[in-house]
Amino acid sequence: MKVSVRVETKIYPTEEENIVIHAIKQLFPESTIKIKRDMVVGEVHDLKHFKELLNKQKILDAARSELLKGVKNGHTVIYLNKQTAVIGKVNFTDEDALLSPIRLELKSDDLRTVIDFLAPPTKNGKPLVEVDK
Repeated sequence: MKVSVRVETKIYPTEEENIVIHAIKQLFPESTIKIKRDMVVGEVHDLKHFKELLNKQKILDAARSELLKGVKNGHTVIYLNKQTAVIGKVNFTDEDALLSPIRLELKSDDLRTVIDFLAPPTKNGKPLVEVDK
């Protein structure tokens, strides 16, 4: 399963650059981060930690819904709350959220499998299938 994963967020003058980077690393420790003007952009190399957070927080249904909502032409975009990411929690938000969210974009020729890997369908809170990476 080949997937391209990109994260980005704006750094506001009221925010500290190192804290914004920390927020991204809390969700995606296996990422390469660069600063471009007032933006933090990164490439995520492994989604296992993010998947574990979704499982641990028991938000697979919400995650699946968000991931599917943004599907278009082999990619999907979701928005994550930057403030909760600082403490290693996943919280979905809107694109126009205050202080700009972390934008996560996933691209794949087999996007459905990627979504099933991150947030499989569930019944009574338990995954119906487990997709290996």
